[in-house]
Amino acid sequence: MPSGEFRFKCFRLFFPVIGLAVGLAVAYSLVNWLLVAGTGYLPLDEQLVDDWLPLGIAIILVIVWVGPAIKKLRFKSRRRSAAWYIAIAAVAAPVIFTQNYVVRASGTLTHVADAAQIASGATTKYYSAGAICIDHGNALAETLFEGGASRNETLLFHIYIAAPLCGEDIRAPGQKTVWIGLVFSESVDGRLSVADTEDRYQQFAKRTEHDFNRQNGAHYRFYERAPINAERRSLVKALAKGGISADNAILLIPHTEPFEQRTGHWLKWVFVSLGVGALAWLAMIAIPAADTEGPETPESQFIEGLGWHHGIGWALFVPSRKSWGLPVLLDVNIAVYLAMVLCGLGVASFQNDDLIAWGANYGPLLHGIGLLRLITSQFVHGGLMHLASNMYGLIFAGVVLQPVLRNWGMVTAYLTCGLAGAIMSAVMHPDGASVGASGAIMGLWGIVLVLAMVDDPRISEGRAFVLINAALFVGLTLVTGFAQPGIDNAAHLGGVVMGALIGAALFFTRDRHAVHGHDDKAGAPGALADLHPPRPEVPSSS
Repeated sequence: MPSGEFRFKCFRLFFPVIGLAVGLAVAYSLVNWLLVAGTGYLPLDEQLVDDWLPLGIAIILVIVWVGPAIKKLRFKSRRRSAAWYIAIAAVAAPVIFTQNYVVRASGTLTHVADAAQIASGATTKYYSAGAICIDHGNALAETLFEGGASRNETLLFHIYIAAPLCGEDIRAPGQKTVWIGLVFSESVDGRLSVADTEDRYQQFAKRTEHDFNRQNGAHYRFYERAPINAERRSLVKALAKGGISADNAILLIPHTEPFEQRTGHWLKWVFVSLGVGALAWLAMIAIPAADTEGPETPESQFIEGLGWHHGIGWALFVPSRKSWGLPVLLDVNIAVYLAMVLCGLGVASFQNDDLIAWGANYGPLLHGIGLLRLITSQFVHGGLMHLASNMYGLIFAGVVLQPVLRNWGMVTAYLTCGLAGAIMSAVMHPDGASVGASGAIMGLWGIVLVLAMVDDPRISEGRAFVLINAALFVGLTLVTGFAQPGIDNAAHLGGVVMGALIGAALFFTRDRHAVHGHDDKAGAPGALADLHPPRPEVPSSS
């Protein structure tokens, strides 16, 4: 390996990634401890702070600081993608593991003779008590059903129980009361029939009642003030069923392990992830040659590192005078999700009643002003991955259709297809709640599929690629919806049928003169100008 290439790989690739991993872990942990984990100054969701923010920051740092160097490695396309993933994982994993250690290591332990004294004592994160008595008779419960991680093949039952301490006057206005929060869970096969699922749940509920009645606090080693996470939100909903305000309730999560073991193996995993990430990254960059010729300015490194393909990335999310239809749709969807996160509803997923409160398509409420749910549900998503997958589909369909629909047409087609999908969903599932942009997106892909099949000149470039991807997207989505429970395929069908009708109408009513004459006001080049701003030093290519 030439000495110049060796120095390039060391100082532009290997050491920057390892330095980012260590530096971000230290800096982020310090900020986390000062503002969230150690002081509680910012009441943020635990999963957001410990997992998603570190991952997002790691992605941005790798793109900006290491991205230009990665582009100089002579990879095949698949290996280049793997290099991006390994670099991001090598930076993010140590940071995430460090936060899980910091959040458990932070906080002091306060001992009280009786757990009832916690309400009037000093506020700390952890408590131990010489005596505790749980009032089983006044316990409150909340039940939650959710799909598992394996393509909805697993159904999870959760019962959250908040139990007050003996002798607490839980109805006294403004009085602080102490509650013990317990969670009981069980998984079943999500492909069971409704009757079998109900039977399994009844069995689970009986076992939960039996196990809860045996809880006496004798085996609890210490208690933790419930952090802001999905578990706490469910316990708060259990309290609300009994008319108990969360502001007056001190929720404690009991632990059976010794207090000294509360951090588990998280610190060990910090160093393991750092070492594994370093070795994996070294193996990835060691073999391919690197093109080290050509100077790079800090500005060009930053722009190229963003990987936005001549500015298309920014144009997708920043509306402009010429191109605002697709950016507005993306921004509204993302803004609604962020608002739900900031309201403390979660990060990875939201609960069903919260989705209904935020405008889900829910049959029993589709009357009067509630009919607006047929529109609002198109911008509400069940969680982060639901949003990400839908926005991925929206971006690709939107970019293809931009020359055809442009701005008002894009928004109108999205809302019309989404409305058709929502109506179909309400008809087929009158008692169910559904959310998401998938009906609208399937409609846009339906338009793409029809225009590609009839060889519309406005999307003739790369027609075979567009046609194959549109057919695969529509076909796989519908097949998956039929094969897997928990997926609202009625919305998909309604959306794609409406999209196909719109696509046919667009083809038969097109302005043939404008299309074949390449009129920028009606054709593709002008419509996509904002998404592909010209760069003099790089020849344009289709």
